[in-house]
Amino acid sequence: MKWTDAQFRYRGNTRYFTQGSIRPTVAAGLVRISKPGPNDVFYDPFCGSGTIPEERALFPARKILASDYKREVIWTAEQNCEGIAIVFQSDARQTPSRSESIDCIVTNPPWNRQIAVEDLRHLYAAFLAEAKRILKPNGKLWVLTDCHEELTMAARENGLYRNAVCELSLHGLHLKVYEIRKTSP
Repeated sequence: MKWTDAQFRYRGNTRYFTQGSIRPTVAAGLVRISKPGPNDVFYDPFCGSGTIPEERALFPARKILASDYKREVIWTAEQNCEGIAIVFQSDARQTPSRSESIDCIVTNPPWNRQIAVEDLRHLYAAFLAEAKRILKPNGKLWVLTDCHEELTMAARENGLYRNAVCELSLHGLHLKVYEIRKTSP
């Protein structure tokens, strides 16, 4: 499956990257799969260098939010998303967002490859609990990961419905994009 045209591969000379950054082509595909709406409050709680919010800004939105827990990563996202997203430092497991205030979350959480995580299953479970809290009743969460078992267990633990919508191969990894909802589709 080809998600984007060749023009998406390069976004000019001013793009900054951090460890674990995803390609703009992959971020653009994730945003397109999420079916962006002009009234959406959009959020990426593992924003890294801000690639996903930057791609989301190509579509109309009510508000685009982006956060990460590392201060030095936030600086990079701020540079890449200047004027297009509200970027702030926050732990994805406990955000400052109000309950049921977010329409759509699209994110690329750590896979325990480039960014080591002590207990990946616990991170996913705590993140999904927070996502459940901040998503509106019909809100959707889109996650790119190769940690299929951890995500499945975390969704089940939080009473969320998980559906793999597509697969892709990236640097020898077999990733899936999951749609996660509070209610059954």
